[in-house]
Amino acid sequence: MNITMVLGNDFLRPYVDGRVYREARSLVRAGHKVTIVCWARTITNEILSGVPAEEEYEGIRVKRVFSPIAPLTSPSSIRIYQHFRAMHAIAKAISKLRTDALHCHDFNTLFTLLFLRNFDKPVVYDSHEDFINMVDEVVPGPMLWFARKIERFMLGKYVDYAISVCEPIIQSLKHYGVENTEMVMNCRDLDDYSSVPQSTISELRHKLVKKDELMVLYIGSIGNDRGLKDLVEIYRGEDKILDRSILVLGGMGYLEDRLKACIKGMSNVEWVGYVPGRQLVEYNLASDIMVVLFNPAKRSQRVCLPNKLFEAMSAGKPIIVCKGTEAAKLVEKEDCGLIVPYGNRSALKSAIGSLIEDSNRRAKLGRNGRLAAKRLYNWRVQERRLIGIYNNITQSYNIS
Repeated sequence: MNITMVLGNDFLRPYVDGRVYREARSLVRAGHKVTIVCWARTITNEILSGVPAEEEYEGIRVKRVFSPIAPLTSPSSIRIYQHFRAMHAIAKAISKLRTDALHCHDFNTLFTLLFLRNFDKPVVYDSHEDFINMVDEVVPGPMLWFARKIERFMLGKYVDYAISVCEPIIQSLKHYGVENTEMVMNCRDLDDYSSVPQSTISELRHKLVKKDELMVLYIGSIGNDRGLKDLVEIYRGEDKILDRSILVLGGMGYLEDRLKACIKGMSNVEWVGYVPGRQLVEYNLASDIMVVLFNPAKRSQRVCLPNKLFEAMSAGKPIIVCKGTEAAKLVEKEDCGLIVPYGNRSALKSAIGSLIEDSNRRAKLGRNGRLAAKRLYNWRVQERRLIGIYNNITQSYNIS
């Protein structure tokens, strides 16, 4: 089957989109041909230049569409117009391809269907997260309300199959009228976590922490509602327990400069910047405690299962998450970490301190997470679900 995937940002730069890569790679290995048509811009909204219009990556064909985008500070009307312009250009690129099924990654890419006249192929909608609620920081409230109405309409009109990362979003998709749904979580390939030499992990630890120190790790999106200021503030000043650890931070996002300014001069906080996927595995394995502090007051963070959670489970590390989130439900179910109230610095410090002091507890929670990853929360299980969808499409639409 010829599968065309649509992506609203670049697939390969500044880094490989992990979910899209895992899905495309699995489909290629299953015998399908996959072409990714993407908008040549970064997730931080920078237009890419000097990159090829077409290239191949591990058997995946990549086609880029070059279309302008204004800064986030620009008027919403300008940015919306530019989004539609880009989706129109992507639709033109799709129309020149042989496509048996269209796989749209996230809500904004569904708008390509408005420009694909008489498109009669099956459409798979891949909701990576609660997209509309996720962008509420940069989109005015009335526009969000209208976007939700449009989402309901487009899902009901165009989408044949829908997949997402967690049960609450799956239920929303069903409520919007999509009959065929499947949960495909952002779990990791356990082989990636089993193939890193111990010497590599030891070298990384030697660079970042002293012999008797522990590493508390967060590498991910640098934005609001992720508890990063709370995490930094509990490391400011002296504390006899926290002083036995170092906080390692990294990632990218629109608040990156603000975070770096906040930790400037702190000897117990290390900034490592953006870490590519394969190196990220090494950091996860080198850590002792991992942290992901989603704000339950924000729906996009409350209902989603963060990538950091699956990374910690795959690495066999205990993780600290926030009460009232889907992540907390899974952590409680699998007994693989600790749960704290969002914004409660005292509880956060106590949780980190308790894990620093109790090596047996760290080991037990990490072991529980790893066993759960082997049983269910791994990419091979999710891969079977994804391929099952395309097997159904092949049979239902008589595609050879």
